[in-house]
Parts: sequence; C-alpha cells; structure tokens
Amino acid sequence: MTVTSILKSPANTTMIFGIVSFIASLIYLSNEAYFSLVAGLSAALIVLPKFIEAMQEYQEARTMEKYLPDFLREVAEAHKAGMPLPKAIATAAEGNYGPLTKQMRIVASQVSWGMSFDTALLRLTKRTSSRLIKQTMRVIVESYRAGGDVASILETVSEDIRSLKQTESERKEKFSANVAVTYVIFFLFLGILIGLANFLIPQMTQFSAFAPAIGGESSPPTEAEYKVFFLHLILISAFFSGMVAGFMSENSFLAGLRHSFVLMIITILIGQVFLNPAPLTQQLGKEISTVPPSGIQKLQLGGATAEKVEPRYKTYVLTKDITTDQIVNSVNEEIEKGITFFEKPITSSRIQFRQEKCLACERGDITVRKHRVIVGVPTKIAYKVEQEGETFIVLIRDTPAEMNETEGA
Repeated sequence: MTVTSILKSPANTTMIFGIVSFIASLIYLSNEAYFSLVAGLSAALIVLPKFIEAMQEYQEARTMEKYLPDFLREVAEAHKAGMPLPKAIATAAEGNYGPLTKQMRIVASQVSWGMSFDTALLRLTKRTSSRLIKQTMRVIVESYRAGGDVASILETVSEDIRSLKQTESERKEKFSANVAVTYVIFFLFLGILIGLANFLIPQMTQFSAFAPAIGGESSPPTEAEYKVFFLHLILISAFFSGMVAGFMSENSFLAGLRHSFVLMIITILIGQVFLNPAPLTQQLGKEISTVPPSGIQKLQLGGATAEKVEPRYKTYVLTKDITTDQIVNSVNEEIEKGITFFEKPITSSRIQFRQEKCLACERGDITVRKHRVIVGVPTKIAYKVEQEGETFIVLIRDTPAEMNETEGA
C-alpha cells in the first residue's frame, strides 16, 4: 500500500490531519487557553472518520442480511426451474435487494469475465463484514462443489436466516424496555450530579475557610474543579451506559458505540450549560466573602479552632475583561445571603488586581491594571486572593507549568 493510495481515502486524510494537529497542539499549545478545544477537535478528526465508516459498513451489512432470505429463495426457485446456479444468481441479482443487489451483480460480472463461480462467491466474503453472509456464501460454495440438491439447501438456509432475523427482532423488541431504563438511569445520574454541582457544592465551598477545624484539607477543591470532575464522571458513565444499551439491543460493539456517542454528545451540550465554571468575578466574590478579617488569626467553630488558611493559586481561562466593580457586586450578593464575614457592603476601593511573574502580561495577551484586567486573547492564568489590611489583592500570574519553566530557567 503506497502513500498515494492511503491519501486517496478522505477518512485516512482526515485522520492524518487530526494526528498532526493533535501532536502540534501538545507541543505548541499545551499552555494556551484554547488547548482543550484544539486537542478535542483533533481527537475527533482522528476517531470520527473511521467510526463513521464502520457504522456505514455495519448498517449496510444489516440491510444485506435483511434481504438475504428473499434473495436465496428466488435463486432456489430459478435453480429448480433448470437454470445453472451461476445463471440463477445473475438473474436474481436483477431484482431490488438493496446493497445485496450490488454485491451479487459484481459476482455475476466476475463469473461472466471467466472467474470461477466459487471464487467469485468467496471474494464476496472479503467485501462484507457480515458473518451471516460469509457463512451463507461458504455453504453455497460447498453445496455447489459437492453437486447435491443445491435448491433444497438454499431453501433451508433461507428459512433458517429468516427465523434467525425474526428471533433477533423479537430480542430487540424485548430488550427495548431495558435500553429505555438504561437511558433513564443515565439521565437521573446526570440530573443528580448537575444538582450537586449547582446547589450543594457552592454551599460547601462557602465553608472552605473552616476546613482545618474539622480535619479537612487546608486547600479544598474549588467549585470549578468539582464541576470539571463531575463532567468527566458523567462522560465515563455515558460511554459505558451506551455500550450496555447497544449490547442489550443489538448484541453489537458498534451499536454500543453509537449509543455511547449520542449520550456523550448530550452530556457535552448539557455540560456547557450547567457544568461550566462560574465567571471568575463570581468565584472571586465567593472567595473574598469567606476570607477572615486580617485581625482574626483563629476562628472558633463548634469548640474547635481553625487557623487562618493560606490561599493557594487556582487556574482559570480568561476570555473577557474583568473589573473590581464586578467582583464587588458578587461579594455584596454573598453578603445579602448572610454567609460571609462582612457585616455591610464593600466598595471597589477595597479590591485591587496585581501581577507577578506574568509572561502573558509581557506578551500583551492580558493587561493587569489596578481595577481592571484587559484580555487581548483568551489566556489561562493562575490567581489567588491575599489580604493587605482592609484591601484584598487578586494576584495574577502564569499557570503552574509556566511558573515551573520560569523558575527552572
């Protein structure tokens, strides 16, 4: 197989382009804000072409199996009327049997060109992925070579295939309820995790400052990290739920992949709406509203003592400008809810932005001012909130990977 023959296939060309794009994104875009999007699209270009080809072959094979009993019966009747078996197949191939007609016409043409009848049928077994058709063609070849009552054998095979397809149809109908249950269970799981991510987790993260008092981590996961974890969990569940549904309904790996693909697409679309991280200004508002006042070094919680927690850097992808006024609005919303150390609303003079070791700032991707961050291009940053007297400083710097590279240099 030459390079030219490989590139003639659109699926192969698309896969090669996807592989090159994926490798390039790993090398050049791993620290960029849009890395996940580019890598995801590249992975899709690698997988989808062959998956679509496999699904088309699978559907074609299933359609050929559907028409096969009627085709064999017509061949048997023609053979009973005195036609030689090759001529009977050529005559039957003039009918309308879907994709099976095309394959049988190829067999008839090959025989007319001088190829032996059994060789033409055996070549057909290499052009189809259907085990049923492969086995049927081998039965016809063996019967033709043995010289027995081929017409009776064809009729028997036709009835057996018809019974088999009827059994498969009944099985599919019987398990359709189980497939529906699988989908219902998946969507219930999806709903539960979305509920946790949007109602329970925000309340839990409000109390992150008290984590050491109850034996927890000094830097518990953020709301955004929980949402990313839930999205990955749902995607894994979508894949395996789809595989189970496919095996139950059609006893096929490809059918399972088809169900998995549908569920994973639904998960991604719903995740974009319900599991996207909250805006950075909203996250900062929640963090600032739970920071203990600078004069309080220890907090009492149910008889236990919690040391003031040292803030840690978190990552976020900035796609648009942010201002301290937006953060103040978010803080004041938290104050109205009552879960905060503040007793009255604050003003933007108490919040400032500051940069340190920020390559993105030096490149001009973002510009950090006292009360505003201007975004030139979408940028992944690391940030944390510190307190200087009555003022809250939002420190912005490079992501951990870039920090390590800078410090290593």
